[in-house]
Amino acid sequence: MPLMIALVRRVAKAYWTDAGRTAARNLAWLAVLTVVTRLCGLGSVLVLTSGLGQVTFGIFVTALSLKTYLVLLGSVGVNRITIRDGSQQLDMIETTRLVIIGVASVGLFVVSVLVVWWVPMSVAERTLIVLISAGNIAGCLNMRCLFDVQHQQPRSEAITLTTEVAALVAIFVLREFDRLSLPTVGVLFVAKWTFGCLGHFVVYHTTIRPWRWVASAGHIRQTLRSSWPLMLSALVGTVPLTSGIFFIRWHDDDNAVAIFGLAQQIAIAYMVSCAIGTRILQPHIAGPYGMTRSFVKKVILFFVLFHSAALAVAFGATTIIILWVLPPGFQAAVLPVAVLLVGRTVASAAAIAAMYAVTRYRETLLLRAQVLSAVLFAGSCLLLVPQGSCLAYAWVSLAASTCTFLVILWGVRGASRAPV
Repeated sequence: MPLMIALVRRVAKAYWTDAGRTAARNLAWLAVLTVVTRLCGLGSVLVLTSGLGQVTFGIFVTALSLKTYLVLLGSVGVNRITIRDGSQQLDMIETTRLVIIGVASVGLFVVSVLVVWWVPMSVAERTLIVLISAGNIAGCLNMRCLFDVQHQQPRSEAITLTTEVAALVAIFVLREFDRLSLPTVGVLFVAKWTFGCLGHFVVYHTTIRPWRWVASAGHIRQTLRSSWPLMLSALVGTVPLTSGIFFIRWHDDDNAVAIFGLAQQIAIAYMVSCAIGTRILQPHIAGPYGMTRSFVKKVILFFVLFHSAALAVAFGATTIIILWVLPPGFQAAVLPVAVLLVGRTVASAAAIAAMYAVTRYRETLLLRAQVLSAVLFAGSCLLLVPQGSCLAYAWVSLAASTCTFLVILWGVRGASRAPV
């Protein structure tokens, strides 16, 4: 026992540096806030399973899955560049980010409206997609990444928590008065994203640093050259994580869509919750000691401990909720949830490896890795997955995430920080 205590003290002393204390403090606050925030967000989804009904809920989660792609297209990969370059030229990157994302997200909204106008669907579903596209503008402009640059992640998460709690309360009230519908839920989510965006701006401008307009056409072009491969890689990389529901809706019944949609929303909530570690690590990886051997060991140790605990808690809690809280029609989601949670853990490891690739200016490596995994996923779904098998889609998603991680890890080995 004394030997074990001495070993723990020795390891703790080596890891408890100034940077380590800052990261630990931020992680502690961020962990608490993020867990509560994601529980509120997941609670909203769970309430909607009974408030909307299984078939309508399937339509809702399908439309909500489109939001992931809209955010990636509207943000144009600029957020990662902001974190990488923010410490050197923050005034300029703030304005550059606003210009690029503002133009892209508004243009994307116009395109989305034109597309849904011509695609055959119900009026309620069309209205929901238009509302989600409008709310995507606020979602893209959200300044969360600038809070990350300033190591103020807990403040950012506190703002998000406020909006999630308000949305959860509103959904409860609407359900009690039997006023839940696709357009109503769409308006509620738009309000949540809009107030979240405005709250981030006000807090950032008044308590962290005043936002200033410092525009440069040259810097905008330079940022776009670096960001578009990140956007494409993230867009393609999202295919194995969120597009399974589109394949299921294509050739399965509405009940299967609802079951897999619930499993996918749980997996997304888990991955976003686990992203607290990624958000803490990202500025440090981009810093002067991010590529030292000792720091890489700390990252590996942190990932194993953090994600092992998170995976066990997430699967246990969601299994209890699905089996004993939700309507019986959703019980078939238990096994897909388990496989998707493991897949999201692997995807989180790939996200950390991707940070090192971005720091070493290997943006195109991410695109190659994501294209390969997307082809693997789409090909398997079209050729191998039997109709109605939600579990098979989950396994294919896990295989694609593993492919992404291994390719990025292999490609980033030995690369230098200098642009190549």
